[in-house]
Amino acid sequence: MGLAGAMAVCLGALAYLRRVRLERPAIGTFNRRDIVSIFGFVILLPVAYLTFPIWLTTCLLVLTFAGALAIGFKPLFTPTQLWIGIGLLLGANLWINLNLLGTVSGWQLMWIENNIIVALAAVAVVNLYVQGGMRLQHVAWFAFTLALYDALFILFVPLDEHAGAGLPRLPAEPVVRHAAGHLQRHHRHR
Repeated sequence: MGLAGAMAVCLGALAYLRRVRLERPAIGTFNRRDIVSIFGFVILLPVAYLTFPIWLTTCLLVLTFAGALAIGFKPLFTPTQLWIGIGLLLGANLWINLNLLGTVSGWQLMWIENNIIVALAAVAVVNLYVQGGMRLQHVAWFAFTLALYDALFILFVPLDEHAGAGLPRLPAEPVVRHAAGHLQRHHRHR
């Protein structure tokens, strides 16, 4: 699922880049400070999951995705179409998460819809960075730092499937996955 999601985002970002030009940011081109800011967000997201109330974390995620989708898809739609589309995507994600989980089809629908939101936001953000002047050097440093962060987190804060299963499932989670593995583990432990 991860490979399919990554390929879909890469191909979608390339198609977007070839057809759509975003407005250049008023603050200039992408630089190292931007990498630090992005990485700060990546570091703080798990802290938010573990410390903030679910409603606050959900609000922050919804605002983040709404902003990414608005910036990325503004050139393609009228403001009314854009905000209705964003509202429907995120509203459906919240509704599904609150009303349909607990069944196989509910989980599958939630992950499909969530994956669409994550992929669209990733396409938009990638193009914002590339068209805003991000260089391969920035990508390499960010990827290296993220890999180091992931390795350290896995080594020193290991979450097994039982601990991970205790974490809340939030609407608009910034992940791409599918429901089959979660449901199989859930049924096996009953």
